[in-house]
Amino acid sequence: MGSGWLGVAEGSVVGFYPNGKVKVCFLAEPQTVQGVPCSEGGFWSTLSGGDPGVYFHENGKLKRCRLAQDYAGLRKETIFTQTQ
Repeated sequence: MGSGWLGVAEGSVVGFYPNGKVKVCFLAEPQTVQGVPCSEGGFWSTLSGGDPGVYFHENGKLKRCRLAQDYAGLRKETIFTQTQ
C-alpha cells in the first residue's frame, strides 16, 4: 500500500490483480515503462486532464498510460493504449 500527496488517507497508489500482479500504479515522476515514456500521476496530474495511471494487463504487459513525451506518432499527454 502506498500513499500520495494527501498522505495515506488518500488511499493506495498501487492496485493489484487477485493473483498479486500489479494492475495500476501512479508514478512519482515520468519513467520509461517497457519502452514507453509514461507520465507521473497523482492528484495534480488528474486535474490537468486524462487518467494519469499506468495500467498493466494481467500478464504483466503495459496496457495504458499517459505519455510523458511524443512516442510512436502520438503527442505528449496522449493516452497510449496497447493490447496484450
